[in-house]
Amino acid sequence: MKRLLKRFLRNLYQRTEFIRRPIRAELEANLKTCVAGSFEEVRMVMDDLVTEVYRLQHQVAELKDEIAELKASDTSSLVLG
Repeated sequence: MKRLLKRFLRNLYQRTEFIRRPIRAELEANLKTCVAGSFEEVRMVMDDLVTEVYRLQHQVAELKDEIAELKASDTSSLVLG
């Protein structure tokens, strides 16, 4: 019984290929469009993220330099005073 049912379903599946083929092609085209758009969005976000990280690294370096200058001026005023 199980073998007959499998055979029937396999035959039915093969006979509906002409219906499934255009639907599958359309779904694949839509999926490719969505994926391509997603990759473009990810690239743009990553570019912005890299730019922001670079800006923050530069700002942290400037703050470290200012702190070092303040420490140097405080120690020199203590030595002179």
